[in-house]
Amino acid sequence: MSPVTVTVTVTVTVTSRSSSLLVLLLLLLLLLLPRQDSEHAQYYTREVMVILIREFSSPDDEMKRIVLKVVHQCVSTQGVEASYIREDILQPYFRNFWVPKNALDKKNYRQLVDTTVEVATKVGG
Repeated sequence: MSPVTVTVTVTVTVTSRSSSLLVLLLLLLLLLLPRQDSEHAQYYTREVMVILIREFSSPDDEMKRIVLKVVHQCVSTQGVEASYIREDILQPYFRNFWVPKNALDKKNYRQLVDTTVEVATKVGG
């Protein structure tokens, strides 16, 4: 099975699962996304970002940690455009993650900072 087929299957499955299975599927996607060519990576990033943005507001700390890792990977993947990040990801990302509770959380703050740096690097050039 090619990486594209696996990613399509994972993307379709991710849209309709419970949170524990969603975490596993997002981790799988985290491993598959860098192995895509830039055209496919851009397409699958757009597909999974809808789910990730929905999960930005999740109260579950483990889900937030996984979402941050996947956002970091999606943003750093070649083929994902800065304009897409600027228009679709920045506002919900900062609205949901850069709040005092998350910024002061000792378990998540390193991943939050690393992801923000990657987003800023991609958007800012």
